[in-house]
Amino acid sequence: MRIYLLKMQRYDEARAIGVLLCRILHRNRMVSEKKRKFAPRNRRLANNVLKKRPVWVFAAFKTAKNYSFFQIIGQRCLCHPAMSRKNKLRKFAEILSFPNVYECYNVQEPSLVGANMEPVEMKGVWHRDHFKNDHPITLELACGGGEYTVDLARRFPERNFIGIDIKGNRLWQGAKNALDGGLHNAAFLRTRIEVLSAFFAPGEVSEIWITFPDPFPRESKENRRLTSPMFLERYREVLVPGGLVHLKHDDPHFFRYSLRVIESDPRCTLLYENQDIYATPMLYPELGIQTLYEGKHLAAGKTIKYLRCTIS
Repeated sequence: MRIYLLKMQRYDEARAIGVLLCRILHRNRMVSEKKRKFAPRNRRLANNVLKKRPVWVFAAFKTAKNYSFFQIIGQRCLCHPAMSRKNKLRKFAEILSFPNVYECYNVQEPSLVGANMEPVEMKGVWHRDHFKNDHPITLELACGGGEYTVDLARRFPERNFIGIDIKGNRLWQGAKNALDGGLHNAAFLRTRIEVLSAFFAPGEVSEIWITFPDPFPRESKENRRLTSPMFLERYREVLVPGGLVHLKHDDPHFFRYSLRVIESDPRCTLLYENQDIYATPMLYPELGIQTLYEGKHLAAGKTIKYLRCTIS
């Protein structure tokens, strides 16, 4: 089998795609006796990706036909059984052509590409350039498969929703469901949450949903929790004054930590909390939306907790 990498005009695009393909190949243990490194400019990253096993050769070529890189990757790679187990390359090829997905490949120098890897500048112009309306914007952070983004967009057509996650394989499902459902008020952004302010102007976001993020139970990783003081500051940079933040989670330690952080911040106001949303009739119907992880937690007998607060 061969894997072809189209020679692109922008080296940073080819580099990002090459590194991602290397990771997928390593994960599926696809090895070859032929060794040839795809060497991105970031040598440290290249060494981390390639140091343990040899990989298939990436062959760069030009084509006279008007094929996109993503179509070629799909034609060449999807037939291999080791890759078809999770269809990651198919999803990778498809998501890059979705008109409702934007991606950031380098958080050190944040920039976005849209459909077909076209560079775009969305900060401050989401209403004008993507949604084509002036409806308020709600973010779902660590959205995974985008269940909340899609269902909220369906329930509230008078609002705009953007699901954010670092995993493109997860975003594919939500983005595809939104496209299949004709939900023009749902979009997805692949990036790290730490750089939100690179893609949203101050006051551009009205609400934030945080649904079942990694609780990072170790104290040494406290700053990585999405309700830590550091992240609350990130949210302030993009929220309207008094913007709403919703948290839904199963982990009692993470939930108590979040309550402590909010109550200790004089610019946060706790509006509502519920230690078991399914124990009584729901005050807010949208809490009935279930993510993949929520279903697993409920099946395991865990209680689902919720809070909402404002950030000024």
